[in-house]
Amino acid sequence: MYGAKVVAEYLAREEVPYVVGLPGHAISAVVDAMGKRGLNIIQAKSEEGACHLADGYFRASGRPLVVFTTAGAGATNTVLGVATAYVDSSSLILITGEVSSYFYGYGTFQSVERGGLGDFSSIIKPVVKGSFQITNVEQIADTLHRAFKLAITGRPGPVHISIPMDIAMTEVEAEIPDPVSRRPHGRIRGDEEALRRAAHLLVNASRPAILAGGGVAHAEASDALQDLAEYLGIPVLTTELGLGKGVIPEDHPLCAYYPGVPGSSVGNAIASSADVILAVGCRFTEFTTSSYKRGVTFNIPPTKLIQIDIDPAEIGKNYPVEVGIVADAKTALRDILTYAMELTPKRNYRDSEYFRELARLRDEWFRDVEKITSEPSLTIATLVKELRQVLERSAIVVTSTSYSISVVSQLFPVYQPRCHIASGGFGPMGFALPAALGAKLAHRDRQVVAVDGDGSFLFRVGELATAVQYDIPVLTVVCNNAGFISVKDSQIYMFDRSFAVDFTTPDGRLYSPDYAKIAEAFGCYGETVRKREDVRDAVKRCLSSGKPSVIDAVVARDFPKTGTKHYGFWHGVSRDPRRPK
Repeated sequence: MYGAKVVAEYLAREEVPYVVGLPGHAISAVVDAMGKRGLNIIQAKSEEGACHLADGYFRASGRPLVVFTTAGAGATNTVLGVATAYVDSSSLILITGEVSSYFYGYGTFQSVERGGLGDFSSIIKPVVKGSFQITNVEQIADTLHRAFKLAITGRPGPVHISIPMDIAMTEVEAEIPDPVSRRPHGRIRGDEEALRRAAHLLVNASRPAILAGGGVAHAEASDALQDLAEYLGIPVLTTELGLGKGVIPEDHPLCAYYPGVPGSSVGNAIASSADVILAVGCRFTEFTTSSYKRGVTFNIPPTKLIQIDIDPAEIGKNYPVEVGIVADAKTALRDILTYAMELTPKRNYRDSEYFRELARLRDEWFRDVEKITSEPSLTIATLVKELRQVLERSAIVVTSTSYSISVVSQLFPVYQPRCHIASGGFGPMGFALPAALGAKLAHRDRQVVAVDGDGSFLFRVGELATAVQYDIPVLTVVCNNAGFISVKDSQIYMFDRSFAVDFTTPDGRLYSPDYAKIAEAFGCYGETVRKREDVRDAVKRCLSSGKPSVIDAVVARDFPKTGTKHYGFWHGVSRDPRRPK
């Protein structure tokens, strides 16, 4: 068979649910083989959008998709989407076409090779777990199973395969590997002595806390997390701008919400006063830690840190550890619970002073949230509250960067894992819509809503065509404040002035497209909302339309109604250029 057919046959054996991308001459043989094999092809409208779609699918389901692109501009356009997945530990397989290997060095159309032959791999390598450059047709079959194994084992991440045109069309006698027989099974267990030490520290702590990140969702460890927390009565904090949110139901009495910024009052109070913190599957980013400013969120040390992560590089990276454990989150939490049960009976935590303090802190936080969301006009905060009131408990909400990510992450409660998808690590504009398409493909039976700023939405508005073309009925709520207003507010705070942030014409008038009409032009259902009291009915009409839909929500654009209250510290809007102390 031809090399391209090897690709298609292997993907069929992997039971890849969708391949998504854009065609082009350098990938044509592979696309032809995938089409003839009957694979489900999704034609995205941008290569970056294709990667975000695959990224959203993985975050919602835990299964990787395949993205295909042609050489040159097509391949290079994926870099931002791949980097987003890489930083947030999400997974996809990127297959790029390359110019024919016999033309390496000739300056062929769409080649990148002044610094090396067929050198796109040098561009993509910093943002993938691995990059494989095929040089012989006999390498394709084995490379595919290695790529999938690398993408989904350990810390998830994107993997790249480059296939030159001539090699894709070269015949080979290939044996297609059985994916199951080439894949490791089971979970990584932590060191027993370290796990016992961790259990001992938690059992004997007076103010323990658990900090859970996206690694808990990836490991399907939410039940194990909740069991340990309930056995010892430990408050659970979650990272806010990614998959950590929702690994414990946010109406659970032990949920202590979010540390850092924007964060929560309860999260920062519990984190800063804890004597022992068990951190599981989190990166300790500057958002989670209030830019490492001591005392605002964490006091490590003297707080003793137990850190569990599947990636050894994360252990002790940003804070010193009392116990560092390389392990799968689910097995580690189960083992710690087992050892804790040997040390103490199950605690009636509801009668403890620590739990009563947590309840008081939660009540204070709820009162704050009520103040933030009680504004009668339409703000992003009040919009988010109205969305939560009308959406189902299992709804998946996807956000890009800017105010939409901070407000949704802080004010939209989530009750299940993988229901909050945000580009929290790399923060690209335009992530929400294509990622929501991926989430909807993963869960056709669930409500999926993208909440995006108007500036961000314009980056990937073309993916509305993908939504209509493939009947993917997601709702996109555009927070229309006629500008990059989160940046504007930060500029005014830092410099008492702003530039290049408002959407204005040369004579100073505000400019805003009619996003509802744009939606209708694509074949979507569209509505414009200007009043808070109209949000719920508009959402119901959009969801019942059976179409991809857009709400143009005209929200407040003047501070302080633009965003939300921040409970931590972020150096990104600080007037002080020095490292926080």
